[in-house]
Amino acid sequence: MAILFNFLFLITTLQAAELPSNSFAVGRYANNKNDSYSKNLNLNKRLTIPDAEALEVTVEGETEEGYDFLIVHDSNKKPVRRLSGSLDETFTVRGSTIFINFSSDNRTTKKGVLVKITSSSLFSEIKTRLIEATKTVLKEGTKNAYVKIGSK
Repeated sequence: MAILFNFLFLITTLQAAELPSNSFAVGRYANNKNDSYSKNLNLNKRLTIPDAEALEVTVEGETEEGYDFLIVHDSNKKPVRRLSGSLDETFTVRGSTIFINFSSDNRTTKKGVLVKITSSSLFSEIKTRLIEATKTVLKEGTKNAYVKIGSK
């Protein structure tokens, strides 16, 4: 009887526990309306995919540029990206977990943001870095990009 009770307790506990999430949304992405996010927000969320080697992070939306921010941290809580303004990015983060911080000031708000994660491999991280380097070369020209890449 004690074994049955422990088994039922374990099942109930697992069902009540928060399931891992793979997305974060604020503003109209969260409520499917034309509403923007609220003023003076400070939201934190952990996104995880158990046993993932790396995460492909996709961010879309819009915040008040320079005043409202989405900060993505890796599993060690080291900042990976600080985003503001018009957002449409995909990048790779090593590990199975990221931490999201969204903050807004007390003035203007925009439509909000949507962050999604999918499991990825380290090959995807290399591909993402190559794409970023190529964009830098195309945007800034070969000489300026060479100086920036060579100084890292």
